[in-house]
Amino acid sequence: MYKILIIDDSSAITERLQLCLQQEGYDVSTAENGYRGLELIRESPPDLVITDILMPVMDGIEVVLYLKKNFPKVKVIAMTSGGFFKATEYLNVIKQFGVDYTLVKPFRDNYLKNIVLGLTSKVAV
Repeated sequence: MYKILIIDDSSAITERLQLCLQQEGYDVSTAENGYRGLELIRESPPDLVITDILMPVMDGIEVVLYLKKNFPKVKVIAMTSGGFFKATEYLNVIKQFGVDYTLVKPFRDNYLKNIVLGLTSKVAV
């Protein structure tokens, strides 16, 4: 089964995305920050990580850098609603680190499902 890890400091977002993707048959776990996400990745690497960029404790950029160095085959979707700068500015920066897709929050569940389907169909499970 295709394993997905969602990392976001908003429990409302992680719960919504977890339910959305579990309904599609994916094995989905969640983490409330990048530090906890990396603990889960080290325990059992997922096939796909969906991470927020701006989070306390450890941000999504650190997560992406760690993944690309230590687990380069793991697909990554980075998302943000912005912060001090516009969301697109954060996403333009993180694209340079090799993420597979970027999303501006909020987005529709069906949009995410289509992106995940596109990324997962390219990988033998």
